[in-house]
Amino acid sequence: VATMGISQGATHSWMLAALEPRICAAAPGCGFCTYESVINEQVTDYYGGNGNSFLDSHSIYYYVPYLLQYADQQDLCALIAPRALMLICADHDNCFPLSGIRQGGKELKHIYQLLNATENYKLVEFVGPHSMPLDMREKAYQFFAKVFAKQK
Repeated sequence: VATMGISQGATHSWMLAALEPRICAAAPGCGFCTYESVINEQVTDYYGGNGNSFLDSHSIYYYVPYLLQYADQQDLCALIAPRALMLICADHDNCFPLSGIRQGGKELKHIYQLLNATENYKLVEFVGPHSMPLDMREKAYQFFAKVFAKQK
C-alpha cells in the first residue's frame, strides 16, 4: 500500500505513513516543511504573497496541539524510514516555505543515511507554485512502481 496527496492530502499522506507500518511508500506533494519555518517566515513577494505569516495558509488540520513540544515535521516523517518516501515540493509554494522544505529534507536525508536506506528517500523540488503538475505526478508513479517492483 502506498499513499500520496497534494496540500492537505499530502500532509495527511505522510502522517498516515509515519503512523501505519503497512504503508510501504509515500509521495506527498506540497505538504511538507518544518513547523519552525511556517511560524517564523512570511509569505513575501517571492511566494506571490503580501507579507502575511505562513501560519495563515493553513487550517486546524495542520496544527496538532502541543506537538512542537516533542517533534517537528521532519521528526515525524523520520518514523517512515527506512520505508520509501518521496517529498515533492514547489519552490514558490505560498503555504510551505522553501527554507523549511530544504531544512527538513536535509534532516530526513541524514536519517535515511544512518539507516543505509538512501535509495528509499528523495526530495524533488519543482519550479512553480503550490500545485502537483503532471510531471511530478508521473515521478511519484515511477517511484511507486520501483518500490512495488522490489517487493515482488
